[in-house]
Amino acid sequence: MSQSSRTSRLGLYIPFALAGLVIVLHAAYWFFVSGQIRAGAESWIEEQREAGYTIVHEGLGVGGYPFRFTVRLDQPGIEAPLQDGGWSVDLERLAGSAQFYNLNHWVLTPVGPAIVEVPDTSEPLRLRLETEAARLSIRSSGGATTRLGASLTALDIVSESGPRPSVQRIDQLDVSGLVTDEDVLFAALMGEGIVLAEGELDPEISGTFGETIDRVQLNASMSAFGALIQSGDPANWRQAGGAINIEPRPPASRSPKSPRCWPSVIVWMKFPTISPKRPPPASNRPSTTWSPRCRALPSKSSPGPATCSVPP
Repeated sequence: MSQSSRTSRLGLYIPFALAGLVIVLHAAYWFFVSGQIRAGAESWIEEQREAGYTIVHEGLGVGGYPFRFTVRLDQPGIEAPLQDGGWSVDLERLAGSAQFYNLNHWVLTPVGPAIVEVPDTSEPLRLRLETEAARLSIRSSGGATTRLGASLTALDIVSESGPRPSVQRIDQLDVSGLVTDEDVLFAALMGEGIVLAEGELDPEISGTFGETIDRVQLNASMSAFGALIQSGDPANWRQAGGAINIEPRPPASRSPKSPRCWPSVIVWMKFPTISPKRPPPASNRPSTTWSPRCRALPSKSSPGPATCSVPP
């Protein structure tokens, strides 16, 4: 066999050898990182337990090979200490996934109904939350959370004990948030098909529009966001200077060409006789709307910020 023939055959084997090497290296990387992720999850659980939280689960595992890392907790439950509110949440399963090449973006997916209990001096509250689909997206940079997103489809809220919730069902709820360097969370919320409990609205309003809100849009900011994440207690968050403010618009929309004042809260409510499949045009849609009142700028030569106030 000539030397050229051997060289030609060797050239055919090289791509397969390189592909095999990449597969081996990727497998070694995946199993190494999955071990680190599992150790990090167990370490986080122990840290929370040392801080006074009660965390239980029936098993912790890491899967998703070869393209992602998926952390699974079977029948997880967490209960906060009394000084942090004493609330508790129980799930059938909780999974968190990230692509193998980007561990700064995790998507959490709860499976099954969630049981939420909130102690109260008068009457403890126990809620059962059921959804067709739920996702929580968390992006981080340098160990700090920078972006949040959540999507809930067909959320049913049932009170098993305690006070009746004001909202019984939400067809769709989408939330997106941006955390600034000043530890302020700017969030935009949109909810559709919100069914209120009977008697929550004024009889004149409910008699005209019914008990269902077609759509809600809300822009808000939350200060001291890190304090709320770390403690999980609204009381500690307020002591740290935490507050929620209705914002005219999220910071991402601020540009010289954008309006100086946008509505903060918009609520659409349909007449019961209007079919939800064919809503009327926005200009003719019956609505109840709260939005800031804006005062025009004095002049182009002396620009100044618009004055916005939410009417009572």
